[in-house]
Amino acid sequence: AAKLPAPRAEAARLPGAPEHAEHAVVITFAAADGGEDMDLVFSRKPFGFNFDAVTMEVKEVYAGSVADEVGVQEGMRLLAVQRISFAGRSPKECMDLLQEAIRVLDDAPARQ
Repeated sequence: AAKLPAPRAEAARLPGAPEHAEHAVVITFAAADGGEDMDLVFSRKPFGFNFDAVTMEVKEVYAGSVADEVGVQEGMRLLAVQRISFAGRSPKECMDLLQEAIRVLDDAPARQ
């Protein structure tokens, strides 16, 4: 199967991203230590972390979860989903964006 080029350089396949990018959720996080923002790819659910819906700060990451595997850490802040920024949006709008993005995993092929 031929690989299609990424639409933009920043949307290039990330390490650990599934072959079928349409079955992945990319969440942009601000590092807890003030380092560079990072895009983390989730290809299955549940993600395995809790966050404050107002501050968008990660409060807990479950050991062995998808979030743990991809590098989510307590204190990180969610900034965007599928490259759609949460800046200036209400907590409800942010949750709606997340839930809509996560729906792509409902149809994801089962892991072998």
